Amino acid sequence: MFKSLREQLPQGLALLDRDLAALVDGYLSSLGVKYRRSGESGRAVFEVASGAALPAEIGDGRRFATGDARSLDDAEALNLVHPLVRAAIADARKWPGGAVTLRLPSDAPADLVAMAGRAGVIRVVLVDYVGFEPVQRIVAGAVIDGSPIDPLLAARILRLQADDASAPSVPVDAKALDDAVDESVFVDQRDVEKGEQRHFEQATGQLERFVQDKVLVCRRERLSIGEKLRYARARRDEVVGSTAREKIEAEIDRLATRDESLERRINALESREDEVYKKWRDKYHKLRYEPPTVTVLFEASFQLSPQIPETSC
Repeated sequence: MFKSLREQLPQGLALLDRDLAALVDGYLSSLGVKYRRSGESGRAVFEVASGAALPAEIGDGRRFATGDARSLDDAEALNLVHPLVRAAIADARKWPGGAVTLRLPSDAPADLVAMAGRAGVIRVVLVDYVGFEPVQRIVAGAVIDGSPIDPLLAARILRLQADDASAPSVPVDAKALDDAVDESVFVDQRDVEKGEQRHFEQATGQLERFVQDKVLVCRRERLSIGEKLRYARARRDEVVGSTAREKIEAEIDRLATRDESLERRINALESREDEVYKKWRDKYHKLRYEPPTVTVLFEASFQLSPQIPETSC
């Protein structure tokens, strides 16, 4: 598992840096400030003009870069808590939806290129999974020419560069759009559940081993109690005094009560009716099969255009 995480982490961080760069790029463009974006050693570097007016919380810094902060000495590292990124996120959340032009990059795949010039509607939702590893995912469903498109294609459209525009009026088929989003969420859920199933099997396997170990401990204790009972009953038959006999009888009753309790516990464990077992079994099943919560973020009409505008400096 740790080997898999080590292999996935660099790619995940690279994707995060890419998204942060796109977010900041769009935010600076929307502010209308002069800036230059360049690439240095795999980083996206933003140099904002010294006289540019940025929100006060961003401070006096005017050079920012994505990537590992440890090797940065001439720029501020962009991350999710940096004031510039937080300001960009807050600004993006204010967008209520509307009409956009989506720009196809020069290296766009053939299926996107074939759709250039076409218009549609896209709905973006936040999907909350409360499983063994709680996670939130952004998912998109889209309709073009009144028909839902493939969820993977909708996901690629979601990542295209967008510009505000007065896109042509696109009639919205609510049912078709609902179906598109449902299919996209289903595909995303299936992907998330691959990891959830592994966690579920690991957790239930540990629970079964707990039952087996507990049964073994209870059986060993019953063996010990059985020996003590035989010894106590033998002593009772040999004792003459009533006081001593009463003490032994009380000990026998205590041991017998404990033995009966252990027998009931073993039966409950073996039949999987033990309360502790049922509590964790039910919890694991709820984590595994709890349906995700879907929250609509925004809806927009769009037109796909092959033109890519130059970045303003």
